[in-house]
Amino acid sequence: MEYANVINTSDLLKERLFSFLVVFLMFGNVYTVPSLPLGVGELVFIIFIPFCIKSKMYFFSSVVEKLFYGYFAYTLIISFLLCNYFDSPISDPISRLLRNGFYYFVVFYMGKNLCNGMYLKKYLLLFCFFLALFTLFQYVVYLITGIVLPGFLLNVQLNDGGVMGYEMYEMTLHQIAVYGRFRPSGFLCEPSHVAQVLFTGTLVALLSKHNTLKHRNMLALFFSLVILVTQSTTGLFAVAFAWVAYFMTHKGNVFLKCLIVLATLFFIYWSQNYAGTSYNAVERIQNSTSLSTADGSTKHRIYKGFDIFFSLPFPLQVVGTGEGMYESVMTSTRDFNRIIHNEYMNSFCSTLFASGYLGFSIFTLAFAVLFFNSCILGRMAVLGYWILSLGCSVYASPFFVWMILIALMDRRGINDRCSNIKLQ
Repeated sequence: MEYANVINTSDLLKERLFSFLVVFLMFGNVYTVPSLPLGVGELVFIIFIPFCIKSKMYFFSSVVEKLFYGYFAYTLIISFLLCNYFDSPISDPISRLLRNGFYYFVVFYMGKNLCNGMYLKKYLLLFCFFLALFTLFQYVVYLITGIVLPGFLLNVQLNDGGVMGYEMYEMTLHQIAVYGRFRPSGFLCEPSHVAQVLFTGTLVALLSKHNTLKHRNMLALFFSLVILVTQSTTGLFAVAFAWVAYFMTHKGNVFLKCLIVLATLFFIYWSQNYAGTSYNAVERIQNSTSLSTADGSTKHRIYKGFDIFFSLPFPLQVVGTGEGMYESVMTSTRDFNRIIHNEYMNSFCSTLFASGYLGFSIFTLAFAVLFFNSCILGRMAVLGYWILSLGCSVYASPFFVWMILIALMDRRGINDRCSNIKLQ
């Protein structure tokens, strides 16, 4: 059974504003707010929350939401219990839990009352188009002139390790000098972030059930080619996944499918070899299959999290270590000289590390229920989240919001509009 309020102009304007803010989160979070643990996108979203509130907002919950709420409650309890046990500062888990809570609030309260798929997809595809266009422009300019165009402000702190824009730009120039390759990042912080965004756009363009966009296959192909230009290893897997999903779920012209595949394969070859790059994405994928040959970045993103988790005492593997408790747990359970002080790991491992087998089971079950209640786009969004979680930090992020909202809107019985609907 479905319940829906009468749609009025005011509600549609608020849904449009919410959808725009959700997309803007990704761009705004390139920069941090001085003296506050917030991205600019998060601050802007918080400022505009009062303008999005409807006269009637419902806090209802389906099985999916109850499971996500249950996971959040579990990590909250474990975090405070272990904070007390290890005698850690309460600020350690608080900041992380507040951030997670903000993104849960955006998805499961604001999103459930305000998300309008028509607007969200429109703004998302526009954002992807301009990002892809600028990223490709950066790459072409570099190939022709050797000049690297910065896509972010140089004298502003970026939301990527707290570095300044000019420091990130210098790191890009250093990578070119060392590896002889340029990986464009558009107007985001990193090439992998571009790949995440354009992967989402590719899924929406190809698989949306109410897609009236003309030439959507060409738009998806454009996004896919720019993903390859970024030379993101995770992006290569993601774009292959998106097109395989499309070919398996759509019957169409075999010649066109073959042409698209051949064009994609040719571009992969060209971008990774002819363009004068060394140690490219294909080579990094080959090296990443073994811990002994993986580079430093791959070790951190893929292998390090598993190594640390399985070195924990078994009770902590079962219950988890809580959010924001990395340093306290590591200094108490391992030889201090062997601790890797860089906490960064992929989202799969960080979720496992924070919540253990028990919490991770709840988290996985929530996604499983969402998967089986969704149509093709929602299911691919769920799988896409897990694919990228193995190589990137995407939990409690704008990408996390996008994937879940897309899956929620793509559930059976919902016509692109989550607003004030409860399925029983």
